[in-house]
Amino acid sequence: MTPQHKARPEAFPETLHAQIDAPVRETAEVTELMRLGIQRYQAEDFEQAARIFKMLVGATPDRALSWNHLSLALISLDRRQEAVAALRRSLEIDPSQTETWNSLAGALTHLGLYAEADAACGAALTYDAESAAGWQIRAVARSGLNDFAAAAEAYERAMALEGPSAPVCTNLGATLLKCGRFEEAAQAFTAAAALEPTAEPILEASRLADFILAAIAGAPLETPAIEPDRLFKTALLLLDAADHRAAAARVAEAWAAASPDNAVAQHLRDAVTGRPVDRQPAEMVAQRFDEMAEDFDEALLNRLGYDGPGRLRALLEPQALPEGGLDVLDLGCGTGLCASALKPYARRLVGVDLSGGMLAKARERDLYDTLELADLIGTLAGPPAQWDMIAAFDTFPYLGGLHGVFEAVAAALRPGGWFVFSTEHITGDAALLQGNGRYAHGDRYIADLAAGRFDLIAHEVAMLRREAGRAVDGGYYLLRLRSPL
Repeated sequence: MTPQHKARPEAFPETLHAQIDAPVRETAEVTELMRLGIQRYQAEDFEQAARIFKMLVGATPDRALSWNHLSLALISLDRRQEAVAALRRSLEIDPSQTETWNSLAGALTHLGLYAEADAACGAALTYDAESAAGWQIRAVARSGLNDFAAAAEAYERAMALEGPSAPVCTNLGATLLKCGRFEEAAQAFTAAAALEPTAEPILEASRLADFILAAIAGAPLETPAIEPDRLFKTALLLLDAADHRAAAARVAEAWAAASPDNAVAQHLRDAVTGRPVDRQPAEMVAQRFDEMAEDFDEALLNRLGYDGPGRLRALLEPQALPEGGLDVLDLGCGTGLCASALKPYARRLVGVDLSGGMLAKARERDLYDTLELADLIGTLAGPPAQWDMIAAFDTFPYLGGLHGVFEAVAAALRPGGWFVFSTEHITGDAALLQGNGRYAHGDRYIADLAAGRFDLIAHEVAMLRREAGRAVDGGYYLLRLRSPL
């Protein structure tokens, strides 16, 4: 199907109708173009409407209304990047258009450009702070940026201005869950269900909130009849993120007992209850990243604020490394985000990952000489002293103790070789399994592993990513293997 058959038109604003008959200085041809374009738009012939509105823009390029007409047709065709350009041109002509700012913000959220969308919302609300639509779009943008507290406030402002609706109550409830405000979330879902009592997504969300509250209260937890693994996992992660550790442990134990063959349930039970586990199960990591591969880059870069490639460049650029002269191994390469930072130094660049889906995305970048589906430990066990640089960015959070990794890296590097990597940072000398199932590594822990084998060339602590609206600290390290005396 073509996009115009899938999309539904936005309501053509009455203000645009009104301006057709307004006393404007224009030719009869321009007036007729506008009427024909609106007619085709309302008939859902969006392709023809877009052609007519492009002619209108050509005839009246300095008129904001013409660009607004064109943007509506382009949005209905799902050609949002072109619509964004049209809306920006309209706003250059007349920046005081509240609804046009809102339209721009909505188009940007559909493109995943949440920071730009939030800025557009800010402009709209500057001109009209009582715009319920503006607050709703701001809520979506802030959710996309993982700023859930601000998103909840924006949904509440929208409801105060326009009254409750089932979609806004539901979105508010989902946002409050991510803020750890579970009782308020349950109330929001109850309000949504009162407005749409048969909507299954609302009922499902309400069941999740009730399940979480039961876990906090210490009530017996029954295995849900509908999608039990999904409900258990979501409740566990939300409780852990909100520091309800006892309730999270209760959910984890119940889930592991109900799903004894589920590797994710068993691992998260071990993580939440503090049982010693050396690493995440390889099959669990592979499955998780296969599922995320398609949207991984957009989520990590645009929503979670990850800048691994930038941090990697900042570590390497001061070292005056030879261009194109190194054999480089990228451990846990994922979709190849760090390849662009490593490639300038590489005579040969090899990427290794457990996930075939991630490797398929890395292959599309066409920057690696070789990509291998393999575990990093097995890869490092290959011939000794064959690499000049080994990188491991956002890889160690899925491993626990790194003693074996450091030994294997030291054996795999040539004398004077470089080891560059990131961790989820904590202060101290521990490798800590967190309630979310990932590992954090202390700065002294890394220093102890490096002692006697590597020189610490550079180290900094900076944001690794955002999670549940909070910044997660990352440790960024550049080590160099000592040459034998």
